[in-house]
Amino acid sequence: MLVGKIKNELRPGLKSPVAARVGKPVREPKPTVARIIGRAKALTPDEKLIRLFCVWMFLQCFQYKYMPVFNWNIGLSFFPDRIAFGAILVTYLGRPAAPKGSEKPKAGFAAAMVGLLMVTYFVVVTLSYLTSGGDAENQAFRLLTTIFNFPVWPGVAYAIARRLDHSRESIDRILKWLSGICIYLAITNICEHFFPKLVIPSYIMRDGIGIHFGRARGPFLSSVTDGGILLVTFAALACMMAEWTGIKRMITLMLYGFVVLAVYFTETRAIWLGFAAIMATTLLLKTPMRRNSMVLACLLVVGFFSGAGSKFSSGEDTLFSRRQQTVEYRYANYETTYNMFKDHWLFGVGYGRFLHEWDKYFPTGFSQVRELEDGNHSSLLGILAELGILGFLSYGGIILFSFLVCLRAYWHLKGEQWAYERRFALVGLVAVLCFFILGLTSDLRWDQMFDVIGFWLTGVVSSLDVKSQAARIEESSALAPA
Repeated sequence: MLVGKIKNELRPGLKSPVAARVGKPVREPKPTVARIIGRAKALTPDEKLIRLFCVWMFLQCFQYKYMPVFNWNIGLSFFPDRIAFGAILVTYLGRPAAPKGSEKPKAGFAAAMVGLLMVTYFVVVTLSYLTSGGDAENQAFRLLTTIFNFPVWPGVAYAIARRLDHSRESIDRILKWLSGICIYLAITNICEHFFPKLVIPSYIMRDGIGIHFGRARGPFLSSVTDGGILLVTFAALACMMAEWTGIKRMITLMLYGFVVLAVYFTETRAIWLGFAAIMATTLLLKTPMRRNSMVLACLLVVGFFSGAGSKFSSGEDTLFSRRQQTVEYRYANYETTYNMFKDHWLFGVGYGRFLHEWDKYFPTGFSQVRELEDGNHSSLLGILAELGILGFLSYGGIILFSFLVCLRAYWHLKGEQWAYERRFALVGLVAVLCFFILGLTSDLRWDQMFDVIGFWLTGVVSSLDVKSQAARIEESSALAPA
C-alpha cells in the first residue's frame, strides 16, 4: 500500500513528498517511443477518434498527386488522408458499444434530419450518376470523386462526430489543430505574394497546375478552397484566443492581421463576404470573441478609408467593381441552370451533365459571355439543374438543419460552465454559414476538405449539445426531493 501511495505521488506533473516541502516539481520523464505508445494505448476509443479526425483534417490540405513521395499507387491511389480516414473507420467500428442504461438524451430533430438528408441526397445523386452515364465520357472517375467529396466524406464525419464524447480537453485540442492550419495557410498566402521561394510545399508555385493563378491559392491550388478553409480555421483561432490578455492578446491581434492579409490576397469576392459574415456574427452574438472583433473591425474601417489596399479602398475601385466579366459569367450561369430546371424540374438533366447540355439552355443578352465551358459556378443552382427539385431540397435541407443544430447548441450551452463550448458552437455555425455563402458562387462539390470540415464541426457541436442536456438532467435529478 505504501509503495503504491508513493508511486501515485510521483506521477508526472505531481510533486514528491520532498519536492513538495521545497516547492520544486518533479521533472517529467523525457518522451520515448515506448511512452508515446503507452499513452496512445491508454486513450479511450473516443479520444483516439478525435485525434485521428484532427490529423485527417490536416492531411486533407495537400494535393498528393503533385507530391510523388506521398503518392502510393498499387492499382489504386493511396494518399495519407485516405489512410487516416480508413483508420477512423476501423477505430470507430471497433469501438465498444455503450453499456445498457447509459443512453444519452436525443440530439433533436435538426440533428437527425441532417443525417437523414445526407442519406437521401446520396441516394438521389447516385441514381442520377448511374442513369445519366456518370463518368462514361471521362478518362477518370472525376464525377464519382465529387460524390465522395459530398455527401460521403462529410456524412460519415458528421455521423461519427456526433456520437463521440467530446470533453473540454478534446475541444481545446480541435481548436489548436485548426488554429495551426489557419496560421500555416495565412503565412503561405503571404509568402506566395512576397516570398515565393519560401512557400511549402513547392508545388503551390508551379505553373500549369490548379486554378486562380496570380491569387493566393495555398496547398489546395484554388483561392476559393484556400480561402474557405482559412475562414473556418480563423473562427477556431478567434475562439481559442478570445480570452487571452496582455502579451498574449497582442499576439492574437498580430495573427488577426496575418489572416486579414491572407484573405485579402485570395482576391475572391465570396471569401471577403464570408469574412464579413464571420465579423458580423461575432460582433452580434454575445461572446468573448466580440472584443477582438471590435478592434479588428475598427482597423479594417481605418484601412478602407486610408487606401492601404488598392482593392479595398474608398478612393479606388474595389474588388467588387472589378473583373466584371466573371460577374456576367455567373449571371449567365445562373440563368442557364434555371432554364435547365424549368425543363427538367423533377429529376434534373442528370448528374454531371451541365457541361454537355449548357448550350441548349444558354440565354441571350450577355455581351461579355459567349459560352460556359469553364463549368458551373454555383453548388445550389448546379444541383437544382442536374438533380432537380429532389436533389435541391435535400442539399438545401442539409445546410439549413446544420445551421439549426449549431444555433440550438449555442442557445442551450448557457452558463459559465459551458462558456468555452458555446464559443465552439459559434465556430460550427460560421463554418456552415461560409459553406452556404461560398456555394452561391462556386461549385463546392470539387472541394473535399471544405465540404468535410463544416459538417464534422456540426457533428461535434451536436455532441456538445447532447452532453449539456445530459448534465442538466443529471443536475435536476440530484436536486429533486427523494
